[in-house]
Amino acid sequence: MKNLYNCLKMRVLIISDTHVESINYLPNVIIDEASNSDIVIHCGDIVGLNLIDELKQICSTIYAVKGNMDPPEASVLPNKIIKYLSFLKVGIIHGSGAPIGIKKRILKEFDESLDIIFYGHTHIPENKLYEGIHFVNPGSVTRNIKNKFGSYGILNIKEKDYTINIKYIGQL
Repeated sequence: MKNLYNCLKMRVLIISDTHVESINYLPNVIIDEASNSDIVIHCGDIVGLNLIDELKQICSTIYAVKGNMDPPEASVLPNKIIKYLSFLKVGIIHGSGAPIGIKKRILKEFDESLDIIFYGHTHIPENKLYEGIHFVNPGSVTRNIKNKFGSYGILNIKEKDYTINIKYIGQL
């Protein structure tokens, strides 16, 4: 397994709000992306923990948090995670409440300075700076609200630089 702090090159798949119990219900592109990634981050509303177990068969490093639609057995998942991915200090959380003001509410959940916060809940893809922090919501691979396409994020780290892209499933 890679040392995630000193890693000079890393690819991370960011997903959220899958609302499925098995990878069999995920779009094929997500399985392909997971197999080509060093890490998979799931920002909650997994719905079935079996999904995490199956994803671990494809990508051994998974960071997942509990969402508001997850069943009681998902209580084994944390509400939030803070990790270093290479030189980046990232927070992972699901989020709650209305889309308006969600970033402000999420900031209150973290007591320390972060470079990036990955979150879900709204099913609305977003990749923006807010209060000096890079906020990324990958949307939902299965149920986006503002468009008919599913979406996900890719974080690429190379040395001391990074890019984050939101990708849309089924869009030509």
